[in-house]
Order: sequence, then C-alpha cells, then structure tokens
Amino acid sequence: MRNPKNQTIPSRIQELKHLRCAIYLSLLNTTKLYKRCIMHIYLFLLIIFSLSWLPSCEKPEETYLKTTPEAKDILDKEYIKEIGKFTDQQQAFIKKTQVIDDTYTDFKKANVFLREAAAIRRNIYQTSDDFKNKYKKLNITKKHTDFQQLNNISEKIKKEELRILHIISKNLKLADLKAEAQKSDATINQQLININKSASQPPKIRGLENCGNTCFMNAVFQALFHTPELNKLLQMPFTQIPFNKSIAKEDSLLKIAHDVFHEYMKPGDGAISPKKLTEARPQFFPQFKIGDQEDALEFILAFFEQLGKELSVVDGKMTLNWKKEPDDIVYEDYIKVGGNDHYSLIDHWFGRYEKSEITKDDGTKAATYGYNTILTLAFSPEAKVSSSLVTLKSMYENYTKTEDMLDSPGNKDRTLSIQKGPQNLIVQLSRFEEDGSAKIQTPVDFPLDWKIATNNGDVNYELYAVVLQSGTLRGGHYTADIKVGPTWYHANDSSVQEITPQDVTSENKQKEAYLLFYHRK
Repeated sequence: MRNPKNQTIPSRIQELKHLRCAIYLSLLNTTKLYKRCIMHIYLFLLIIFSLSWLPSCEKPEETYLKTTPEAKDILDKEYIKEIGKFTDQQQAFIKKTQVIDDTYTDFKKANVFLREAAAIRRNIYQTSDDFKNKYKKLNITKKHTDFQQLNNISEKIKKEELRILHIISKNLKLADLKAEAQKSDATINQQLININKSASQPPKIRGLENCGNTCFMNAVFQALFHTPELNKLLQMPFTQIPFNKSIAKEDSLLKIAHDVFHEYMKPGDGAISPKKLTEARPQFFPQFKIGDQEDALEFILAFFEQLGKELSVVDGKMTLNWKKEPDDIVYEDYIKVGGNDHYSLIDHWFGRYEKSEITKDDGTKAATYGYNTILTLAFSPEAKVSSSLVTLKSMYENYTKTEDMLDSPGNKDRTLSIQKGPQNLIVQLSRFEEDGSAKIQTPVDFPLDWKIATNNGDVNYELYAVVLQSGTLRGGHYTADIKVGPTWYHANDSSVQEITPQDVTSENKQKEAYLLFYHRK
C-alpha cells in the first residue's frame, strides 16, 4: 500500500473502503470461524492504524500555528523589525553611492555597488515571500499592498541602481570616446613632428596663370600656399605625406596640388600654370564647371572637404556610434573620431568649435555645439544699405551677441560663441545676398592684428592673406593680397606686385575684401 501521506484525504478513505470490501469478500470464502474472528481483529487494527496516518481535516494554514492575537502580534513585530533592517541597509547604500556623480569613472567600484544593491533586493524579495507564507499559515489574508513598505525600499535601491548604471554606461562610452580621440591626437601629433622635421625653404610668391575663369581658384591657392602649416606639408616629399590608408595616393587631389606647388616653389619668379588643378574639377569638384566663374568660398570648402578625406586619420568613417553630447570637450572628441565623417590635419589647423546656448523662459539653459572651418560674418540690415565704414570687430560682436527668440515658443534668447580659436581662422564677409540678388559693397575695416574673445580666453591673430572680389555679382574678378615674410604682395593671376600694409587696408580693398586669413600668433 502506498504511503497515505502522499495522498489526499478522500483518496485515502476510498482506498481503505476498497481494502475493507476485499477483506470481507475473503472472509466469506473462509469456512472456519476462528479464521473469521482473526480476520475481523486484523481488519479492526488495520483501520485504526491507517486512520492514525491521516492528517487533520482542518485547513493547511492552521496546521502550524493557531490564529491567536499573540501569534499575529509576534509576527507583526518581526515584520516591522525586518522593515527597519532593510531601511537601514537602503539608507547606508545610497549614502555610499553618492560619490558616483556624472564624472565618476571608477567602474570596478561601481560594479561592487551594483552587486551589493542586487543582493539587498534579493533578500527583500525573499523576506517578503517568507512573511506572506507565515501569515498564510496563521490563516491571515494579506494583500499585496500590505507589503508595500518592503516594496518601496526595494524600489529606492532599484532607482539608485539605475542611476549608477546610466552613469557607468555613459562614462564607459565617454572613456571609449576619449581613448579613440587620443589615438587620433597621437597620430596627428606624430604627423606634425614629421612635418616639422622635414626640410623646407622659405615661402616665395609667383603668379598663377588664368586657365579660363579660374581667378577664384588662383586667389584661393595663393592664400593656401602661404598658410604656414600647409606650406610645410606641401614641401615634404610626397611619399612622406601621411595619407588615409583607403585612398590611392597617386590618384589624389593632394598629389596634383603637391605637383603644382613644387612647380610654384622652383627657382624663378615667372608665373606658372595651375592647369593640373583646374582640370581636376570634373574628378574632384563636378559642381564647378570648367570655364564657369565660381565662388571662392564654395571652392575652398570643397577643397578642404576632399583634402580632409585624403588625410583623415579615422579611415573616412566614424569609429564609434556616438551621438553629440552637450559638452564642448565631448563634442571635440566626437569630431576627432570622425563625427564629421573624417578628421585630419585640415581639421586640426582650421577647425573651429562653436557653442550655441539657448535660455528658456523658465531660466534653464540648453547648449548645442557645432564645428566649422569658415567663420561667416554677416552685415546688419542697416550696414547692407549704407556706405559707411563698419569694423570687423563690430561684425564679430554682432555674431556673438545675445539675440531674442520671440518667434520660438518657450525660448527666451540665444547666444553664439567660439569655444576654441583655431590655428588658422578664415573669415568670410558675407557680401552676397542669400537670394543672389545683389552684392554688398559696404567697406569693412579689418585689422592686420586682431584679438578675438572665445570661451577659452582671448586669442591674438595676424592677417596673412586676403581674397578680394571686385566687380558685381554677375561679373566679378578675384585677386589676393599675400604676406610673404614681412612683405605684402598683390597677386592678380599671373601678375604679382609688392604693396604696403596700408595698401592692404585701403578704402578700395575694404570694399572688396571677401575672405580674410588670420594665423594664430
């Protein structure tokens, strides 16, 4: 017979009934009286013994403790004691984890905190289940809300866990971002060392032949050829120039520029033909049609973009899937790992980081960051229609001044500022109306030496080139004023003549100045 402790009460009784019937049937077949008596005695003892195995027919909850006020009071006190114990643990835990702020980077210690939090919460869940069973055994019905105090403690610890996890996750990404940015910095720094070690000769100037409405290119190349850093780079042997591994060096724009520049630097002062560069437009700049007059600004932007890809230290793609963060250092690292599709010496020499800060109606502030190689300064509406002289300083102050945002619900004002001044600052004086309707002839007083305010302090610059645009919007001509050593020259395609510093800032030049090239002192 199976152990009745493993059966339910009805099934056990039913089995005994069947057993008794079987015994009675066997007695009917027994002819001797003494056997019947023995069998009756055996049956009686068997029934008594079997019934002793049966559990009480009371409900299971009442089998361990009887419901009494004393028992319930004892259990309640035990429960309150456990709540106090876990409250102390929760408070002690949160006190310890206050050291974890947004800049926390001790990931090993943070993981210890997370394991501790998980252990406390597991104990809380186990304790909650234990007390539910104890109350059940006292036949006391408890609702889920009766254990809310323990749940609240667990939720506070869980909230702190999530806060730590968010910071660790963010800062791990920031650490990875910083590590990748440092790799880019290390590569760039080694390239700079190699450039400075390379033998170079003093800069010189000569004319560039016009190959059919290519004055806009000639003026830009005169300025770039005399940018100190680019000048030294182009003087290096071509095989030593650091290229992006995915770019075919011999088919690059830099190879063409290098060849033209070395022709430019040869002995002699006669004009050379930049034909190789002008004929490269279909391959590298299909937007610029051969024979068409184009905008010098658009050309220099396209030229920088192509050179940036060819010299990129991040293989022309982002090395991390990272979104822009509202932090200037983080954003700079983001650019260095390819946030602008590439990062190269061009970005290192010309890149400028800007901050746009919006003040909301409730007084809170929100900042976004941008990156550009050209600083575009616009004329005020009054200056556009005036012939009066405006200063470069006032145009820059207008660029960085706080402006109202009345047309933007919830926003009060916005302030734009430069986070970090670049090594070479290129300024565009926005002389062409956006709709292409007119050219602004307002004269601009630009200094030979200029100090600008940035969020990282004042930066002193020295003017070394000016690209000028004379004529009208439809039919203009580009020339350049270039500083070589202490001497200024005016380059007009093939023609080059020496001028004075006063000529550079003359009234006529103040009306024609379009791109200003400043070098950090």
